[in-house]
Amino acid sequence: MDLEEAKAEFEKYPFYDITEKECQERIDKLDFVCGGCGKKPTPIETVNNNDEPTFWAGCNECGVFGNGVPLMVWKTANAMYDKGERSTWYDYNADKPNHLRNISDKVWSVVRVYEEVSKNNN
Repeated sequence: MDLEEAKAEFEKYPFYDITEKECQERIDKLDFVCGGCGKKPTPIETVNNNDEPTFWAGCNECGVFGNGVPLMVWKTANAMYDKGERSTWYDYNADKPNHLRNISDKVWSVVRVYEEVSKNNN
Protein backbone atom coordinates (compact mmCIF):
# COMPACT_ATOMS: atom_id res chain seq x y z
CA MET A 1 0.00 0.00 0.00
CA ASP A 2 1.45 3.37 -0.96
CA LEU A 3 1.28 6.54 1.10
CA GLU A 4 -1.80 7.93 -0.67
CA GLU A 5 -3.74 4.68 -0.14
CA ALA A 6 -2.76 4.64 3.54
CA LYS A 7 -3.94 8.26 3.99
CA ALA A 8 -7.27 7.44 2.33
CA GLU A 9 -7.71 4.42 4.60
CA PHE A 10 -7.13 6.52 7.75
CA GLU A 11 -9.72 9.06 6.58
CA LYS A 12 -12.33 6.37 5.95
CA TYR A 13 -13.60 6.08 9.54
CA PRO A 14 -13.94 8.62 12.36
CA PHE A 15 -11.02 7.98 14.70
CA TYR A 16 -13.02 7.62 17.91
CA ASP A 17 -15.98 5.60 16.65
CA ILE A 18 -15.08 2.35 14.93
CA THR A 19 -16.46 -1.17 15.19
CA GLU A 20 -14.31 -4.23 15.73
CA LYS A 21 -15.03 -5.34 12.16
CA GLU A 22 -14.04 -1.94 10.70
CA CYS A 23 -10.90 -1.93 12.81
CA GLN A 24 -9.92 -5.42 11.64
CA GLU A 25 -10.63 -4.48 8.01
CA ARG A 26 -8.30 -1.48 8.32
CA ILE A 27 -5.60 -3.62 9.94
CA ASP A 28 -5.90 -6.19 7.14
CA LYS A 29 -5.86 -3.55 4.41
CA LEU A 30 -2.87 -1.63 5.78
CA ASP A 31 -0.93 -4.85 6.38
CA PHE A 32 1.33 -3.13 8.93
CA VAL A 33 3.20 -4.60 11.90
CA CYS A 34 3.83 -3.26 15.39
CA GLY A 35 6.82 -0.92 15.34
CA GLY A 36 8.09 -2.47 18.58
CA CYS A 37 7.83 -6.24 18.18
CA GLY A 38 6.98 -6.74 14.49
CA LYS A 39 3.74 -8.62 15.20
CA LYS A 40 0.41 -7.86 13.52
CA PRO A 41 -1.79 -5.28 15.31
CA THR A 42 -5.19 -6.45 16.56
CA PRO A 43 -8.44 -4.65 17.40
CA ILE A 44 -8.39 -3.64 21.06
CA GLU A 45 -11.61 -2.66 22.78
CA THR A 46 -11.53 0.71 24.51
CA VAL A 47 -13.92 3.65 24.98
CA ASN A 48 -14.27 6.95 23.13
CA ASN A 49 -14.53 10.40 24.73
CA ASN A 50 -18.22 9.75 25.47
CA ASP A 51 -17.32 6.55 27.33
CA GLU A 52 -18.86 4.45 24.54
CA PRO A 53 -17.18 1.24 23.39
CA THR A 54 -14.97 1.43 20.32
CA PHE A 55 -11.97 -0.40 18.89
CA TRP A 56 -8.49 0.84 18.07
CA ALA A 57 -5.65 -1.02 16.42
CA GLY A 58 -2.85 -1.89 18.78
CA CYS A 59 -0.38 -4.45 20.00
CA ASN A 60 -1.27 -6.56 23.03
CA GLU A 61 2.33 -7.82 23.19
CA CYS A 62 3.74 -4.30 23.63
CA GLY A 63 0.66 -2.82 25.30
CA VAL A 64 0.31 0.14 22.90
CA PHE A 65 -2.31 1.53 20.56
CA GLY A 66 -1.29 2.24 16.98
CA ASN A 67 -1.68 1.09 13.41
CA GLY A 68 1.97 0.08 13.19
CA VAL A 69 4.38 0.51 10.31
CA PRO A 70 5.10 -1.30 7.04
CA LEU A 71 7.11 -4.50 7.56
CA MET A 72 10.12 -3.11 5.65
CA VAL A 73 10.20 -0.10 8.00
CA TRP A 74 10.26 -2.43 11.01
CA LYS A 75 12.98 -4.58 9.42
CA THR A 76 15.04 -1.44 8.75
CA ALA A 77 14.59 -0.26 12.35
CA ASN A 78 15.54 -3.73 13.62
CA ALA A 79 18.71 -3.73 11.48
CA MET A 80 19.58 -0.25 12.78
CA TYR A 81 19.07 -1.45 16.36
CA ASP A 82 21.30 -4.47 15.72
CA LYS A 83 23.99 -2.07 14.46
CA GLY A 84 23.83 -0.03 17.68
CA GLU A 85 21.11 2.58 17.01
CA ARG A 86 19.17 3.54 20.11
CA SER A 87 16.26 5.91 20.64
CA THR A 88 17.04 9.07 22.54
CA TRP A 89 13.61 8.84 24.20
CA TYR A 90 14.66 5.87 26.34
CA ASP A 91 17.53 4.98 28.57
CA TYR A 92 20.17 3.22 26.51
CA ASN A 93 19.41 0.02 28.45
CA ALA A 94 15.62 0.12 27.88
CA ASP A 95 14.05 -2.96 26.34
CA LYS A 96 14.41 -3.52 22.61
CA PRO A 97 10.70 -3.03 21.67
CA ASN A 98 10.69 0.49 23.16
CA HIS A 99 13.75 1.44 21.13
CA LEU A 100 12.39 -0.25 18.00
CA ARG A 101 9.03 1.50 18.25
CA ASN A 102 10.76 4.90 18.29
CA ILE A 103 13.30 4.02 15.61
CA SER A 104 10.44 2.64 13.45
CA ASP A 105 8.53 5.91 13.87
CA LYS A 106 11.58 7.87 12.70
CA VAL A 107 12.20 5.60 9.71
CA TRP A 108 8.50 5.73 8.75
CA SER A 109 8.57 9.53 8.96
CA VAL A 110 11.59 9.66 6.66
CA VAL A 111 9.94 7.29 4.17
CA ARG A 112 6.72 9.34 4.08
CA VAL A 113 8.55 12.66 3.63
CA TYR A 114 10.85 11.14 1.00
CA GLU A 115 7.85 9.85 -0.98
CA GLU A 116 6.13 13.23 -0.74
CA VAL A 117 9.22 15.19 -1.79
CA SER A 118 9.96 12.75 -4.61
CA LYS A 119 6.39 13.04 -5.87
CA ASN A 120 6.49 16.85 -5.80
CA ASN A 121 9.85 17.04 -7.60
CA ASN A 122 8.89 14.91 -10.60
